[in-house]
Amino acid sequence: MYDVLFRNGNVDAFGLDDVDQEYPNQEAEHFGFYVQKGLFEEYAQFTRGKAHDLAPFDRYHQERGLRWPVVDGEETRWRYNGEYDPYVEAGRDFQFYGHADNRAVVYAVPYEPPAESPDDEYPLWLVTGRVLEHWHSGSMTRRVPELHRAFPQAVVYLHPQDARELGVRRGSEVRIISPRGEMNSRVETRGRNRMPRGLVFVPWFDASQLINKVTLDATDPISKQTDFKSAPAGLSRLRERRLRGRRLRGEDLGEKNNAPHYDCFNTALLQHGELCCGRGSTMRCAATYRCWRSVRRSPFIRSRIRT
Repeated sequence: MYDVLFRNGNVDAFGLDDVDQEYPNQEAEHFGFYVQKGLFEEYAQFTRGKAHDLAPFDRYHQERGLRWPVVDGEETRWRYNGEYDPYVEAGRDFQFYGHADNRAVVYAVPYEPPAESPDDEYPLWLVTGRVLEHWHSGSMTRRVPELHRAFPQAVVYLHPQDARELGVRRGSEVRIISPRGEMNSRVETRGRNRMPRGLVFVPWFDASQLINKVTLDATDPISKQTDFKSAPAGLSRLRERRLRGRRLRGEDLGEKNNAPHYDCFNTALLQHGELCCGRGSTMRCAATYRCWRSVRRSPFIRSRIRT
């Protein structure tokens, strides 16, 4: 089977000399050839000349992305449009060439309202989805140290005005509640995802925050798909956990590199994305966000947490 799948003259056609030495490639070293390039090029053979043409493997290392079909090195900016798509027959403005009659298939269906909508008890729309670093459940991407450090755990994205009205702020620990369940997370009001009023977003890659316990369980009778993407929900603030005790040192936190971010506080309120001293002043620190999980695991910190 190995000879059929890998030693077939296609997958093993590219040697280790083709591998970019700037990026270690353990799989290629194990196989003895550039296995990723070989697999891609073997697959790409089935796309070329069939209106799904992919560019050569190396081209994608030079571009941010290409819209297929890619013919003669040019991407298709607008598919089925005769001005852009080389597979549209000459003289046609538009041609949906995937069908025998060259026409698009459009289904007209009646409007179906959501199974549930926000109300006084659950006033917010909760939506779930992905983040760049963790495209699905995180079962693979969270094993990549760089991706895990970039986005270590899920947060709840909230509009700043909604946060003020709910009495929470960036870093506050909150509970997301629906008729089906609840889950704790921390508020994020900045960054890449800027929510409209009345809507909160939680990614679902984090196994320690099971947002699907909160989502809607309505199922489409035709596709049999469950509507995990949106649901009415409420949000309440949890009491912060205070830290008591002596001056914090690097060995207390278990990670030497974290010491500079905490060493200057005698009494602290540890939040997601900020540290507050006992006198009420606040110092925000990006590193707090990244090392929150390791801080919570510290025996010194755990022994001094009170609710």
